[in-house]
Amino acid sequence: MLAYTYVEHGKFELRDKPRPVLRDARDAIVRVTLASICTSDLHIKHGSVPRAVPGITVGHEMVGIVDEVGEAVTAVRPGDRVTVNVETFCGDCFFCRNGWVNNCTDPEGGWALGCRIDGGQAEYVRVPYADQGLNRIPDGVTDRQALFVGDVLATGYWAARIAEIRPGDTVLILGAGPTGLCTLQCVQLLQPGRIIVCDRDPGRLAFVRAHAPQVLADYWAVLSGRTKLRREPTQQQFEPLVTAPMVSVTSRVVYILRHLISGTAAKMSQLFSRQQTRSTNVATFLALLELVRGGRVKLDDEGRLTMQRGRIQRDKEKE
Repeated sequence: MLAYTYVEHGKFELRDKPRPVLRDARDAIVRVTLASICTSDLHIKHGSVPRAVPGITVGHEMVGIVDEVGEAVTAVRPGDRVTVNVETFCGDCFFCRNGWVNNCTDPEGGWALGCRIDGGQAEYVRVPYADQGLNRIPDGVTDRQALFVGDVLATGYWAARIAEIRPGDTVLILGAGPTGLCTLQCVQLLQPGRIIVCDRDPGRLAFVRAHAPQVLADYWAVLSGRTKLRREPTQQQFEPLVTAPMVSVTSRVVYILRHLISGTAAKMSQLFSRQQTRSTNVATFLALLELVRGGRVKLDDEGRLTMQRGRIQRDKEKE
């Protein structure tokens, strides 16, 4: 079969490869009917994804028809039209059980398709953990309509969800590309009071104005100098944004290590608090993730933390 392949830094190539086969009872083989190119694919080409493995078939945005399933797969069967989730995940590790499936610790978990294992810019693709990674497409939905479900639309939905948007809120979306537009659609479901979309590309902004005129109605006129803002934000609205302290991931690395050394934190949950700002908790999570990936901290399935002292032996092949 033909497969679009990451050869080396700066080079993709269409190559003839063997059709994939089942390797695990939880795998499925999907015949790809439609796929799209993600900017992340271009990041691989330009060397911005060091974990990408030369020789893999790129692509993680696709839909298709199930061709074959392993004996442990129960959610789909041959002949089903399906979307393919960008994240493959085991469903059992600590991160999966807490909903952070992109950090699945399985060797074929997280962003594996089209990065560390063969992806979907090909005629067929093997999907690990098919019960978690495949979703059946309803009969009334076309392949083209379903194509964004596995990555771009899901990204927009997740962004809207974790933003904790409430009715009446003002929401700012930076970027009106495909992901930004999907985010816009998902944000509108939550009925905020006002949505602002920013982009440097006049063509993208024109698209937003044509398809969602209520989003930029006031602000486009203000930016063009044709009118004044009818409802100026108050100082009380701006104050928390201006005075909020910057939180770096590095500072939270130090914070985590100090707590582990002093013994004041033995579990992951003890590093976070509702009294901390959202940005602080996010920076703490990113810092912990880097410490776990680097081998300095170990995290078990119960959320217990153990600090590795001394020099860390790194596996260069995994890097």
